[in-house]
Amino acid sequence: MRFDQEIYRQQNEWREQEKLSEKVVDDVLPSIDETMTTVAGIDYHFADRTFFDGALTLRIPSEFKLLGKEVMKQFLPACRENQLLLSDDAAIFTISLLQQNRKLEQKDLEKEKDTYCQVMPKLAAGVHIHAAEILAGKHQSLVWIEYTNETVTERMYNCLFSSGLGAASVTGSISFTYAQRQVKDIARQIALSYTDRTQKGA
Repeated sequence: MRFDQEIYRQQNEWREQEKLSEKVVDDVLPSIDETMTTVAGIDYHFADRTFFDGALTLRIPSEFKLLGKEVMKQFLPACRENQLLLSDDAAIFTISLLQQNRKLEQKDLEKEKDTYCQVMPKLAAGVHIHAAEILAGKHQSLVWIEYTNETVTERMYNCLFSSGLGAASVTGSISFTYAQRQVKDIARQIALSYTDRTQKGA
């Protein structure tokens, strides 16, 4: 009887050790600061890249290319002037950047966040906001909103970020399928790399 109890105790200890080991592995998140980062099974090389005539810097995959206007309209039927869309052949996720001719100061970010939360669910059916906050980035704070929406074929997960860019502002959106929602950890890191190069010393 004692022998059986000892075996049972050891088995429980082994199970607990396995759980701890699994937890440690799961807690190690990919980082865009690494030389190479694996996202959803695809290896990417992240690098600082500039947009809008050098005004904005974001750390995104070097494999990502600007998509042409015709291709962009397939992904974003309501795309606008001064809007960019980037992705790669794998198309695990896309990055959209829209420059707007309106100044967005740091003190107005909370109001900007609240406006998005009020307006977005009214723009399209099936929009559900999962998170809305102000992130303290490496260089400046920004609005951060996670939301899902339903398309004709699948459910999409989107990470919206917005901040000032000199006398203008930029709203970015990183989108992927709901099945690939683990990409949101990388999306947050990309947003946090937002750098306004128009600022002195940037």
